[in-house]
Amino acid sequence: MPWSGTEPPFGFSDGGQPWLPQPAAWKDHTVEAETGDPASMLELYRSALRLRRSGTAFGDPAVPMRWLPAPDRVLAFTRGAGACYLNLSGGPVTLPGDDGVLLSSQPLNGRELAPDTAAWIRVE
Repeated sequence: MPWSGTEPPFGFSDGGQPWLPQPAAWKDHTVEAETGDPASMLELYRSALRLRRSGTAFGDPAVPMRWLPAPDRVLAFTRGAGACYLNLSGGPVTLPGDDGVLLSSQPLNGRELAPDTAAWIRVE
């Protein structure tokens, strides 16, 4: 992940040329640019890590992961009190149950999980 600045190499080097190219378009995806933006990938990951550490869901490494039944092109698994659904289909999918949504990669429309979206839900 690029670190800071508005031009390559985005904090990867002290003025030298990095061995991998740094596209100029990355300026909008640096840690500096995404910090505090609730719609950013960085803040999604930070939220997911906080959720994992809280023990609210997925926090017990002794509990094995298990796959859940799901519609075509949807991955679903559980571990402990939480389940994760990833919608890889071309249309919305309704999340099961009435338990709370702990985190989602995009806003949900009620219990509908949009395409290319992941959601972590409580399954107690």
